[in-house]
Amino acid sequence: MENEGIDILQFNSEQCVDLVIRYVQNLVDEHKMKQSAPAGRRRSHVDSLQEGVIRRLQPQPPLLGSDQFENSNPELYTNPSYAIKQYQFFWLSNPPVLSIAEYIHRFHRYCKPSPATYISIGNIFHNIVSRNIIPITERNAFRLFSSVFMISSKAIEDELRSMKRYASIAGLKENELKRLELSILLLIEYDLRVDHDSLQSDLSKWIHTVK
Repeated sequence: MENEGIDILQFNSEQCVDLVIRYVQNLVDEHKMKQSAPAGRRRSHVDSLQEGVIRRLQPQPPLLGSDQFENSNPELYTNPSYAIKQYQFFWLSNPPVLSIAEYIHRFHRYCKPSPATYISIGNIFHNIVSRNIIPITERNAFRLFSSVFMISSKAIEDELRSMKRYASIAGLKENELKRLELSILLLIEYDLRVDHDSLQSDLSKWIHTVK
């Protein structure tokens, strides 16, 4: 799909949910391909976690008093065990019963979000991947989506829903979803831009990867 001339105002919710489903599925499939590569041993999800943490950690935490420090959690930069714990919250111990498409359509059916919410979701997933925050796999895509959906909805939608409602749709306990919400905000360093220019700019970076 060509991204020239794309305007987020031209998209409807049905088009956007389809884009997000295909984008998240592409990310999962790409990870599977890397896992099945013949060179070297098969990498487990623990390897992926460690890889994400190593890439995530920087030689030094943000400078005290800087904008980056104010909007981040220094432990993510300096404490590998703390960072790994945040990643592990998203991992499912057993393979999911629903497909990614079926799971995302649950949110689409019961929440009826605006196109901007889906574009924000796609942008966050793009930033997660492009900044090597965490690999997107079939074991973590579901909880990642539920938490990203919730923070995007809260930031964009006029109709506010309770944590109980979100948890029911996600198939999670309320305390689990609260923990995921905090973890995703920490991992993306509260970088939740929802103005038109930011959504438009970020959309053009990932929409061309959708097959």
